[in-house]
Amino acid sequence: MDAVATVPQSVGPASLGEVIAEAQRMLEQAGIESAGQEAFWIVEHGLRLPAHHVVADRDRLLSHAELLAVRRLVERRVGREPLQYILGTQEFCGLEFNVNPAVLIPRPETELLVEYVSQRIPAKRQATIVDACTGSGCIAVAIARLRPRARVIATDLSNPSLDVARQNASRHAVGERIIWLEGDLLGPLAEQELEGRVDVIVSNPPYIAEADWAMLQPELRLFEPRRALVAGPQGT
Repeated sequence: MDAVATVPQSVGPASLGEVIAEAQRMLEQAGIESAGQEAFWIVEHGLRLPAHHVVADRDRLLSHAELLAVRRLVERRVGREPLQYILGTQEFCGLEFNVNPAVLIPRPETELLVEYVSQRIPAKRQATIVDACTGSGCIAVAIARLRPRARVIATDLSNPSLDVARQNASRHAVGERIIWLEGDLLGPLAEQELEGRVDVIVSNPPYIAEADWAMLQPELRLFEPRRALVAGPQGT
């Protein structure tokens, strides 16, 4: 089992700057890259402060409740929980998406799929686009935003994932233009009478081989949904 460090609980009041420095030290000790930036984001999120206040008010003393709130979040990150799950969001194609452990965290590389579809489907074209293994809905939602005349159909095996995807579609005002279907890959399309009518099928399916699972970073292996990552002996 992976070792998890604990955040020291200093006695007495602490300033905003001191708490940020403490968080950075703990994240560095836990092997977190970009510990300084992550400490800033965690404090900003935990205290619900605008970024400029975090920069300008370093001498402000925090209340006991504020200290506890920040330290709980730092403890989660020290335990290697992904920062995106702690903050509850991840940026993708210039949009903020809700994320939680029910869905894979969107990766920047996946934006290439959205770019590819946008190149293939002109903005004025009425098209039917299928996103299989939609997860957080990031691909489906981003495409729906970029191609307002397209009909998007998104599938996923996981009902909790589809719940997150629906939230993201509503957040970005495309919920009424996306059909969500629960099931494996293209299986749910069988009853949709779409034969010969689909213009593009896009997907970011599970891709990691079983043998590679144990070697993944703790953030992936301990927190992200295994079913969204592992795809048999060869990863295919």
